[in-house]
Amino acid sequence: MMLELDIAKMTEVKNLFNY
Repeated sequence: MMLELDIAKMTEVKNLFNY
């Protein structure tokens, strides 16, 4: 389970969506 990696990717996606 790579939860940390998943969170990092979700954060990146959220940043892109926020942009």
